[in-house]
Amino acid sequence: MAVEATAGNKSMDGAAQAASGIARKTLVLGSGGPWILPRFCNFVQKHRDHPGHGHIHEREATAYQRLQAHGVTAKGYVPRFYGSIEKLEPELWQPNLNMFINDTELPSAIFIEYIPDMRQLHLDTFSKDRMARFVQAIKAITAALVMHNDLKARNFMVTPGERVVLLDFDRAKTYDKNTITAEQQEWLREDVQIVQDLGRLLFTAKDDEFSFFLHSRISESPAASMLLEATFQ
Repeated sequence: MAVEATAGNKSMDGAAQAASGIARKTLVLGSGGPWILPRFCNFVQKHRDHPGHGHIHEREATAYQRLQAHGVTAKGYVPRFYGSIEKLEPELWQPNLNMFINDTELPSAIFIEYIPDMRQLHLDTFSKDRMARFVQAIKAITAALVMHNDLKARNFMVTPGERVVLLDFDRAKTYDKNTITAEQQEWLREDVQIVQDLGRLLFTAKDDEFSFFLHSRISESPAASMLLEATFQ
């Protein structure tokens, strides 16, 4: 099991953490009782909410709840969701939550599946079969009326067992079937198009990486920017 803990405001040490806005802490909670394997907690704290998009904890928890209810997590396309908790008190969880001790707001957390040995989608992890599964994944996600809204290469993961996983729903938008607008439906279709475009671009890059790089430098496709981030950073 993994835990993502979020807080509205965080003072962080170190230039790298300040630049990324993310602090990470991993620990073994132990095993026993109904737990067969050790449980790992990965605390990911983001120091500010995304302007204009609401609270990151609420967005991510709402998206995972919807995806769980629609069977998307059962298909393995996103991590399994085990629940959430708000306003953790770091003083009661020492030393594990020391990183939150000076926050101006109490952190909240979501509990998600721990998936070992994931690798980012990249030229050396790309295959047509994997990409087809990513397209199936985003279609399942948007069919549940969830817009990922952050389809960057770092959120596309593959596992040794050929599972594909989409991560990071803290910018997600979850719509109601009774109130969704035509514009919002178009945004969902655009999410699918981005992933399809990414597959085509990766397939092209496999054949001619240099000419693809030159072409994508002038491309306006969001998928091209994603691939540049993954391949040429």
